[in-house]
Amino acid sequence: MGLEASMVIYGRYGIIADNGGSIICLDLHTLTPLWYSANGDDTDATPVLAIEGGKPVLYTGCEVDKQGRTGLSHFRKLSVLTGEELWRYSIPCHSFSIDKHILNGGMLGTPLLGRGNCSRMIFTSFVQHKPGNTGVLMAFDRKTGVVQWSTELSAYSWSSPIGYLVKSGEFVIFMGDVIGNVYLIKGSSVAINYKLRIFNYGRR
Repeated sequence: MGLEASMVIYGRYGIIADNGGSIICLDLHTLTPLWYSANGDDTDATPVLAIEGGKPVLYTGCEVDKQGRTGLSHFRKLSVLTGEELWRYSIPCHSFSIDKHILNGGMLGTPLLGRGNCSRMIFTSFVQHKPGNTGVLMAFDRKTGVVQWSTELSAYSWSSPIGYLVKSGEFVIFMGDVIGNVYLIKGSSVAINYKLRIFNYGRR
């Protein structure tokens, strides 16, 4: 299977996520597999590495592709050292067609680790979790996987969110959607601080 996500490296551990739903950890010294984990479906979003309690962990998720037009997008936390799943959150999503093109739902953007007042959180978005052109950004507790908040976007987003620490110490999230909106979202709550339409989809 092909790879659309970037490799994650921690010491001798090299972790790849493929289009068939496999998360594979390789020993980079010997190029032999160390562990395997089934991610549920095609993975396009690059996994994210974090050090928590002195140990490396991995956040990863899948889209809805091989499952058919409907299925579950899984957002997961794994141990880098063993591949053990530490928690999982699943959300129903669907794919849809435009002409001959199939656009997959689920998790397509790379998750964002919180900092500052949001250092205990991680953020990610999901595509097509409801009928219509839909997207949602969600915040999770990194230790438990419990959803802290979710905010509906005006349309779905394929882009990865970007985080900033502003002068007040507040962690804020910048991201865009497919119809030309950009958002500035307060990381500690559900509030969308600012939204701007920077272009009109379908117009030149």
